[in-house]
Amino acid sequence: MTRNKYSSIFAMCLLILLFLPQWTKAEIEETVKIKDKPASKTPVEFQMRNNETSGLNFDIKLFGGLGHLVGQNDVNKNLDGWNQLFDDLSNLMGANVSGEISPLGFGPFFGGELILSFNPRFSIGLGAGYLRLTKQSTKTLAAEGEEIDIIMEPKISAVPLTLSLYYDIPLGELFKVVIGAGAGYYIGQYNSSIIESYEDMDITILFDSSKNTIGAHGSLNIELNISRTMALIFGVSGRLAVLKDLMGTESFSYDDPWDSEPETHPDHTLWYVEEEMFNDKYYASLFADDEKPEGSWYRNVRKAEISLSSIALQIGILIKLGQLFK
Repeated sequence: MTRNKYSSIFAMCLLILLFLPQWTKAEIEETVKIKDKPASKTPVEFQMRNNETSGLNFDIKLFGGLGHLVGQNDVNKNLDGWNQLFDDLSNLMGANVSGEISPLGFGPFFGGELILSFNPRFSIGLGAGYLRLTKQSTKTLAAEGEEIDIIMEPKISAVPLTLSLYYDIPLGELFKVVIGAGAGYYIGQYNSSIIESYEDMDITILFDSSKNTIGAHGSLNIELNISRTMALIFGVSGRLAVLKDLMGTESFSYDDPWDSEPETHPDHTLWYVEEEMFNDKYYASLFADDEKPEGSWYRNVRKAEISLSSIALQIGILIKLGQLFK
């Protein structure tokens, strides 16, 4: 009995000695596999690491929005001067005045940009766009059965060619904040149309000029990823740019019974003046001439400045070319 008992124990020990090395080896190999297995990546980590190893990426951004002029602008000073003049004339003559000459305010803009990403956080944008501000308004002065209408339509437009630097701040899997700043070369134009309409004659005064300038801009956008290759953009932007030393062509035409020939004056500089009209009161005005206006009835005479500075709300779409062709 005792011999059988010890024989059973001896057999069990022998089995353990034979198979334990195999079990231990398999367990160690499995443990090594688990340790060597790379940790799973979240979508954001995968995208960041993919960007780190993918080198230079190219994206296309298309955008548009609505901007509003900010700061002082000689165009709006001129429009306000005409408003004040008509109001004061109506009080002086006991005439009725209607309508309002409206200042420039809101204007649309749109553009596109090639984005070069050379780092998970930083990218460079090369862009071009178009912006325009214009508004037609009419004011009427009526007295003793006669009316004088003035119809004003200034236009400011520009094609900005921009270079921007962007910094990305990821906010999870779907969102990121993009901060941008840069400089631009603005190919600008200023055109104005003034029609003075009397009972038997209309006088049209046109001024057309172009001027280029350097400006700065900045933006704060939120990008919403809607697919692997596309994102929506929502944000605000601002620009600082001013057109100075404008020179252009001024023309006068008359719609009257005598069919007068139009007058054209090229190479006229656009001046800002404050002109005395009556009661020792001065009115802001834009004046085109080949020489600086002089006279005791003028003050604060200088070359006009047409501001492009504005703040804007914008929306857009980002097409990720680097992901599109993978």
